[in-house]
Amino acid sequence: MRTCQWCSKSGWFLKLTKDGLCPTCEADVKSRIIHATQVLNESMRLLKKSKDLDLRLSKSKVAIEKLRDLLPYFQKGLVRLKPSPQEWVMRIHSEQRKIVNQHIGTLMNDSIKRAQQSTNAAQRSAVFEVVQDGIHKYSEYLGKANAKRWQSKIEIEQGYLVKDLENSANKKSERDIALDQYKETLAMMRAEFAGSREQVLEIRRIEKLITDLGGQLPEPLKKESDSNKSNADKEPSAASHKHQIIIPQKKTGTS
Repeated sequence: MRTCQWCSKSGWFLKLTKDGLCPTCEADVKSRIIHATQVLNESMRLLKKSKDLDLRLSKSKVAIEKLRDLLPYFQKGLVRLKPSPQEWVMRIHSEQRKIVNQHIGTLMNDSIKRAQQSTNAAQRSAVFEVVQDGIHKYSEYLGKANAKRWQSKIEIEQGYLVKDLENSANKKSERDIALDQYKETLAMMRAEFAGSREQVLEIRRIEKLITDLGGQLPEPLKKESDSNKSNADKEPSAASHKHQIIIPQKKTGTS
């Protein structure tokens, strides 16, 4: 007795096609298989070739839907697929996770670069919002484990970048260290000034080093005589034209 592969209709004189379908099922089944196969092939092509993430994910869903449509025909031997529809669905799910993880990774790297360019702690943390939005948007493709992993990475990077900013703020630059040393040296030389030509030249040299580094010369200390304020002359300084240092001249023979 002959039996249709699709509707299971049986009969001794039932006519069947080479695929084992009765005349009633042949046209409808073949039409469904052809349509599902065409849509599947086009969806897989866009999944592989397109650069648009949302389009790729959308077509991956269509491909899975058509594979599930073809599964009953595959199980009855009416359509040949290699690998099986079940295996194809697993591969597509894997591809979905892969391309979404790549996208989140790109967002993360871009956010880190933007954060490093900012000198504000709040802004450094805020740039990662786009990554968090991506995790939320594509959570169904990432899965809980991957979403949690990316969220942890965000928190680690935020903490590191904010800490790095704090360290940078507390760390003096080589220029600032040099300026502090020069200013300290200048203060000591001014305090010990005895009026010699060598001291004057050295003070001027230190002052030039400070100004060359973009520093501001400290004001010279003011001193007064204990006995008479009228004799309280300012200590010689090369800080500015207001505090000129008189360079002692060598005595010449009497004329």
